[in-house]
Amino acid sequence: MDGAAFAAAGEDLGVELKPGEHRRNVTVSGIDLDSLIGAEFTIGEVRCQGLADCPPCAHLESLTARDGLQVAMTDRGGLEVRILSDGVIRVGDAVEPL
Repeated sequence: MDGAAFAAAGEDLGVELKPGEHRRNVTVSGIDLDSLIGAEFTIGEVRCQGLADCPPCAHLESLTARDGLQVAMTDRGGLEVRILSDGVIRVGDAVEPL
């Protein structure tokens, strides 16, 4: 998920969204997630493959009790990924297309 997109969704709703509320495993910034669909890339030591767009769902909205969150996050990032290797991902690791 794009961290800037998550912050923008919170601003649109007029609420502070805390880290982890988006239910995404990894948050990134400065990369076009759609460009990774079908591509292999690394994050830290981990090799991944982008599979598909992963839009927010109604379940996210119900868990956060933030009415309008699903709509606010539409088209704002999320990527379904296949993990191809094990390894460590650290805060600050870059997403590197292969």
